[in-house]
Amino acid sequence: MGNIDRPGQDIANFNPPQPNPAMCEASCAGNNACKAWTYVAPNTTQGPLPHCWIKNGIPLPQPAACCTSGVKIAVAPANMFAMQGAFDQLGADFASFDPPTDDPRLCQGECAENGSCKAWAYVAPGTIQGPLPHCYLKNAAPGATPNENVSSGAKH
Repeated sequence: MGNIDRPGQDIANFNPPQPNPAMCEASCAGNNACKAWTYVAPNTTQGPLPHCWIKNGIPLPQPAACCTSGVKIAVAPANMFAMQGAFDQLGADFASFDPPTDDPRLCQGECAENGSCKAWAYVAPGTIQGPLPHCYLKNAAPGATPNENVSSGAKH
């Protein structure tokens, strides 16, 4: 996701040999402990060289023109109930963001790795939230409410 930093939860960092965020992503993919990564472009906040940060958690995304970040997506995180399509979880929001792609698993993965998150709701793009997809993380597990534009879920 371009123009996004995920500060904190770093387990490794390095200067890739080329200014290419895909090298950070590949490093994360090959590291069992990695859950997310951030690439910092050269000649920005960390000097003249590109820099890669490998993370053992999924810090919340922060806007930052210097950075590109990504997360590993667990298809079915062990600590989560199955995703519910066409249901919302109203209220108890403590964080929200626009995920980089139209995939509710990104929202589910954010909740699975965040200790404060008890439930989540993903609003499909081009519907009630506007042109972009949107994710809400919740610090409680509200009851499910039917809504064809939303997918949601909760932790065990």
